[in-house]
Amino acid sequence: MTNIKSNKLVTLVIPTTGKDYERRKWDFSIYFDRLPVKRIVFIGPDELEEKLAKDIKEQGEDRVLFVEENTLLPYDNVKEQIIRRVKKAGYGMDENSKPGWYYQQFLKMQYSRICDDDYYLTWDADTIPVRKISMFDADENPYMDVKHEYCEGYFRTIKNLFGMDKVIKESFISEHMLFNVDLMTEMLNEIEQLNLDGDLFYGKIFNAIGLEDLKRGFAEFETFGTWVWNRHNGIYKIRNWKSLRRGNIFTKMDDLTDEDVKWLGESYDAISFESYHPLIPDLAEMFRNTEYRRKMTAEEFYLTVLKSGIFGEFKDNMVISDGKYWPI
Repeated sequence: MTNIKSNKLVTLVIPTTGKDYERRKWDFSIYFDRLPVKRIVFIGPDELEEKLAKDIKEQGEDRVLFVEENTLLPYDNVKEQIIRRVKKAGYGMDENSKPGWYYQQFLKMQYSRICDDDYYLTWDADTIPVRKISMFDADENPYMDVKHEYCEGYFRTIKNLFGMDKVIKESFISEHMLFNVDLMTEMLNEIEQLNLDGDLFYGKIFNAIGLEDLKRGFAEFETFGTWVWNRHNGIYKIRNWKSLRRGNIFTKMDDLTDEDVKWLGESYDAISFESYHPLIPDLAEMFRNTEYRRKMTAEEFYLTVLKSGIFGEFKDNMVISDGKYWPI
């Protein structure tokens, strides 16, 4: 990761639920100090507004805002479209088709249609930056950050939508993305003009997803990155993003200390705490062992854990488990 080069500030957009918001203690200074943001917009259901009320009052409405998700994009409309998609082929509603998972992606995309800025930065609620990060270079060219991940279903859908193939070796999925408002709205408009069933972009997308891919058939970051590289190559600069995805195996999000952040920040840009990765007590003890920290960087420590095979075979910066490739 390069040092800070630009002072350009953007809006940070975080879709979340009331439950997920409540499960962690929010230190807003982390985001204002480490990310180039001027305000944080939370998108979620009514219950989230109640839980945000105290923080909005303390931070000020110019710094922390709430957008009720259904005013941006009605959830029932999205769920209806995916149900219609599977029923059209004679299938029942698959419990793994994840309307809520898709809905959160569509909210990030739809936000472009109400955003007053040139760019907005979407950020996963379970991810914490561990060092100062700029999203623009000295000439204010935006960065598009990449990692290692691959899901074939995502690219089948992109192919069905735009006729485009994978454009880079890496993946555009990196727990966040800086969206150019004009480009995102242009992509949404292009999708809505496609000769596919559905009126709005999400209906068209559902009808571009193969039934075999409904569990994991679309990724907004992978789609936007691929589309930009085909339609507007040269606007963004590629940058390698380094984040630790399995933070929960070492510590709880709210237990992260300043010493942890300092050590992690020497190797990584961010750390994620995905709820389906349970805490592993032995690894948690090793994580805070000062002797390990004296001898190893956080990245060396994490790679040693992965190479042990505890999660599956480690190959090409990914974990292979049950025949599938998982990001690290």
